Amino acid sequence: MTERTLQILDHSLRYSLLAFLIILAALLAYALLLRAPKAGTNRVKTALHAVLFSALLAAFFFLGISFLPLPFLSNFASVRQLDESPLRLTALVYERTYEGFTLQGEAWNQTKAPLDNTQAQVRIWGNERQLLDTLTVPLQPNPLPPSQAGSFSLTYNQNSPFLYGYEVSFLGPDGKAIPHIKGFDVQ
Repeated sequence: MTERTLQILDHSLRYSLLAFLIILAALLAYALLLRAPKAGTNRVKTALHAVLFSALLAAFFFLGISFLPLPFLSNFASVRQLDESPLRLTALVYERTYEGFTLQGEAWNQTKAPLDNTQAQVRIWGNERQLLDTLTVPLQPNPLPPSQAGSFSLTYNQNSPFLYGYEVSFLGPDGKAIPHIKGFDVQ
């Protein structure tokens, strides 16, 4: 999880807990203190119903705070994913061969500008979880048009019995790493 996701969940949980406590206090005050109790009313059962109802409303409040597009809250609906990662890996096909493996992927340019000289960087890990090799392949087409997909493919035919997995990342036009997605069993 990213730090931004943890912040959103933290704020949502805090507001939900506050809503739960306020609703519970209001229900208990009304049911147990302000309303005249009927004969045969079980106060424990009334308090339990208040707790369950408050928890249900707090859960709805949590979902609303987390996902409704409210302009004054920073939540999952209002987070700008495009600012955080210009590329998104939309497809990744891995096929193991006797000699090694082949990897084909597709990345989508989420920006409103073309990306020049964008490359996929594939790190290949061995069974001892050591780095065996790092390969860089260009995304096609170059430049990658805005709101369009580019593809890359790689064939690796070395160290076949020693392969543990791979990790895909992207290098932008300035050579800086762009957030990446991980492949099979790579930590």
